[in-house]
Amino acid sequence: MSKSFFRVSTRVLVTTALILGSYFSLAKSVLAQSAPAGTNIPNAAIGSFEGVTSLTSNPLTSNSVNFTVGSNPRLLLVKRITALNGGDINGFVDDLGTFDDNNANWPTPATFLRGAINGVSVAPGDELEYTIYFLSAGNTNVSNVTICDLIPPQTTFVNNTYGSGLGIALVNSATGLPFTFPTNISDGDKGRFYPAGSTPNLPAVTVCNRPNTAIPITIDDNTDGLVVVEVVKTSDPLPNFLPFATSAGTPPNSYGFVRFKVKVK
Repeated sequence: MSKSFFRVSTRVLVTTALILGSYFSLAKSVLAQSAPAGTNIPNAAIGSFEGVTSLTSNPLTSNSVNFTVGSNPRLLLVKRITALNGGDINGFVDDLGTFDDNNANWPTPATFLRGAINGVSVAPGDELEYTIYFLSAGNTNVSNVTICDLIPPQTTFVNNTYGSGLGIALVNSATGLPFTFPTNISDGDKGRFYPAGSTPNLPAVTVCNRPNTAIPITIDDNTDGLVVVEVVKTSDPLPNFLPFATSAGTPPNSYGFVRFKVKVK
């Protein structure tokens, strides 16, 4: 689809453009919904802007830039410490290292994205609750979503947080609200805990990779345990995808979270 925005829009800022025939190669611009007006991304290229495939301006003196957006599934993940020894940690903390927690389509951040990033003092025997929030934030549906999270060093996974053999919670209206509790073992449900020294034996589409790489996690990486939740996959009953969010909290199955607890050694 094609869209047109003024150059001083809240979503598009063009500061430098080099004309190449009828197309622009943008040296500095931003088309990311999560970035505020005035933000610049140096040396950016067409194709790096969330599915943008081309840019044109006609006439050259026009105050608007037309761009074509291709299919672009996008999943945002935000992790927080949400409880200490059973006491909830409330309030929203903005992670200045990312825009992922500032996307306008999250449900109310002050309540939904609650929790701490760091600064939580703990002692041996304390229990920490971790929550990994997710949001389908692209312009098309997301399929085959698996969340893999290594247990932090010097902690152990709490196996029975939500009942016998139930250490994982999943919230998403595609799977049932308010909570579902997959077991810790491989029995066909959406979750599993892999003890330290074991390797995920999942289908190829849901292999767990090392952070920020395409390298699968190995036994050597899994030093303290691994939580794996297959949030949605194409073999699920309908709806077998996360629809993209169209506004804050809409539709309700475009977002959710995974939660578990660990004990400090």
